[in-house]
Amino acid sequence: MRPFLPDSSPWQTPFATAHLARSGLALAMAAMHGRVASMLLGGLMACAAMWGDPAKAAPVPDPAHYPASPLYTGKIAAPVLDSPFTRMYRTRIRLGAAAGPNFAGHYTVVAWGCGMDAYMFVVVDAITGKVYRPPVGCMALAGGFDLPLPGFAAEANPGYRPDSTLLLTIGVEDGPDSNPDDRAATIYHFERGHFKRIYRKPALLP
Repeated sequence: MRPFLPDSSPWQTPFATAHLARSGLALAMAAMHGRVASMLLGGLMACAAMWGDPAKAAPVPDPAHYPASPLYTGKIAAPVLDSPFTRMYRTRIRLGAAAGPNFAGHYTVVAWGCGMDAYMFVVVDAITGKVYRPPVGCMALAGGFDLPLPGFAAEANPGYRPDSTLLLTIGVEDGPDSNPDDRAATIYHFERGHFKRIYRKPALLP
């Protein structure tokens, strides 16, 4: 067996030279492919960050940018209790609605406790009496947070304003599969009776 010698060795044959050239080219191509793959991976990760869930990636919405109609000051309609849920909580809803609009011009957010550090709520139209249920039920782990968001009063949970259509909740929906790690601050845009989630930020307990 011939010993390994440098490229300048007289033992180097044309076949060996071609083999070494091909090996060098393969190594160079592998290195180049590695760099390209790394660049592609970085690009994909950047795109994922940019084009991920818009409710998570978007900046905190300003309630002032979602103005409501002028505050309603007319006669307050009685809540329409047309479902098993509204009839079950009829006393809470009636008492809360009687206080008058406190949200989005002519609506009233009515909230009540559903356990320790937990609440649930509805939105009542002061003009028609229609009751709107939010997309969440009992919000647990609602207390003990330090997460003021621009435009909302500190410690407001749920947070809302009479001159804006944005509504804030902080907590995690109570249920058999609830996970404290899913606790979050969520902002909804309330329009034409619908709640659209436009912002979400993790709000882990301290």
